[in-house]
Amino acid sequence: MEIKLKSCPFCGCQEIFHAEIPTKKGRTYKIICSHCGAMTGRKKTEEKAIAAWEKRYDMK
Repeated sequence: MEIKLKSCPFCGCQEIFHAEIPTKKGRTYKIICSHCGAMTGRKKTEEKAIAAWEKRYDMK
């Protein structure tokens, strides 16, 4: 299932991707803009990373 995310608040890019980062205790997740590199902090679940990206202050 593909989730439609808001565009980047800094550059307006629509190409946003999910990153799954392995750690010693499991995995963490980030949402990252493929153009300017804007990202959320590391979150414990993909759902929390998505919520952080969607809830952020929209600059435009």
